[in-house]
Amino acid sequence: MSFDVYTALLKMFDEFHVNSDGVNLCFDLNNPNFQEIKLKYNLDNIVGEGNDFSKVTNLLFWLSKNCYHNENCDNNGDLNPINLLKFSFQKGKEFGINCRCLSTILTECLLSLGFMARTMYIMPFSPYDYDNHVVTHVFINDLKKWIMLDPTYSCYVMDREKNPLNIFEIRELLANQDYIVFNRLVRQPENMI
Repeated sequence: MSFDVYTALLKMFDEFHVNSDGVNLCFDLNNPNFQEIKLKYNLDNIVGEGNDFSKVTNLLFWLSKNCYHNENCDNNGDLNPINLLKFSFQKGKEFGINCRCLSTILTECLLSLGFMARTMYIMPFSPYDYDNHVVTHVFINDLKKWIMLDPTYSCYVMDREKNPLNIFEIRELLANQDYIVFNRLVRQPENMI
């Protein structure tokens, strides 16, 4: 299938709504695990100074440099980010973790720093495709919007004006066959297995 077929499917199902009526998000930023992960990995130093966007991308790039991706990672264990980092952090390819685990770590590290963040599952359209992809959505106060961060590929997506996008904006631009751009890669593809 071509890119045109996939974007046409998105366009055909434009009744997809971003509206979140009836959905109330609640963020418990006082979880005791957050303080532990924040201190153990010195997250305040990792994010550095600057605006919210630079802080969250610094964290994204830090995670991507220190934890490898491995799609065959077993998801059956405790998905606590402290345990996931203990298993994978700076241990190389043989200790890689999958997109769900990477996004769990990123989301909870962001929460530990006071950012509203949530793990998002991107489900396939095909009834024959049983795989999915998991990313992180984080609210950027400076931008007054949610943006998508993908720790598997160390990336975020932007429009033609270089504004970072959320999942729903990406979907709309693709459905309209409009322009999107990815950030410059911070890590090389060999970090993935």
